[in-house]
Amino acid sequence: MNNSELRKVLEKLIRVELASNIQGILLSSRGEGWQKRVNDNNLFFTLSASFLFYGASSPIRTLIDNSILKELKSYKNKDGKATYNFWRTNPYEQFPTNFFLSRINHFWIPDDLDCTALAYFFHSQEEGIALQCELQKYHTNSEINYGDKLLSFSGYGTWLGEKMPLEIDVCVISNYLCFHFSKSLERNSSEEGLIRFLWKIIKENLWFTHPFKVSPSYQKPHVIIWHISRCLKHEGLADSVEFISYLNDYSFKVESFEEKLFVDLTYKELGLESPFSGSYPLIEIEKFIDSFSFFSASLLTNSRYNFLKRMAPISFFNIPFTCRGFNAALLLKRLG
Repeated sequence: MNNSELRKVLEKLIRVELASNIQGILLSSRGEGWQKRVNDNNLFFTLSASFLFYGASSPIRTLIDNSILKELKSYKNKDGKATYNFWRTNPYEQFPTNFFLSRINHFWIPDDLDCTALAYFFHSQEEGIALQCELQKYHTNSEINYGDKLLSFSGYGTWLGEKMPLEIDVCVISNYLCFHFSKSLERNSSEEGLIRFLWKIIKENLWFTHPFKVSPSYQKPHVIIWHISRCLKHEGLADSVEFISYLNDYSFKVESFEEKLFVDLTYKELGLESPFSGSYPLIEIEKFIDSFSFFSASLLTNSRYNFLKRMAPISFFNIPFTCRGFNAALLLKRLG
């Protein structure tokens, strides 16, 4: 199958996935292995698919964006604030279709910076400024321990809730900064702090040595470097020579299909020639679409007890999310 034929197949799959869900958004599933896989209605994957094609002009992007615009209000803060939730807020639901987790407040999540940033690509610059002002109440200063490295942090954490412990996720930070740059907003102390922190992660190579700690939601080095690369191409950021050096070294170590795909996408984001620019086997493409988990919900990361936090990286305590439509969109992005 050549690239032109593959592109048509992927576009058709995305259309089918959008049409198959009564809400008109990309349906995902959560769980695998010991966890029963169940459908999960969230807007995150459709927002993420739209971000893949941001700035491009194509029928598939228009279709995705129209789907988002119809559902966006259903995920906005239930109390009328400017932020967004991973799950529906109108009607309000948490862990939909899970009898146990949907009834235990301990596992319910507040609005988050990730979904909020992705949603605000659909807002005006003025609304972006208003969000920036509202986020100031979530500004925090802290120190984060990465093994033998202690990094100072100044900015926003993942969770936009008053009672949630601080969680720092570089992928979430990258998505927020991309939104900020796209709207040409002025930097305040929070954005400056986030950029400084991002560069510390790069300079210390922590995205590779401590991937779970660096990104509790995305967890994989190849997914993390791709997120970071989307920030590096924006004007005004520091030189990315160190990051590219680490990327070149890392590219020699990757083996799996998904690793090669994300390294390929990372090089393309930076405008560089990828070592994995050839065609991919169809069997690997089909497997990726059906099984790749873009991110996982870590149940213990935000625990107030240190002994539970230490168990957070164990796969048993992480719920993977898979979205066939988004996975197809990743492959479509790779085709250019």
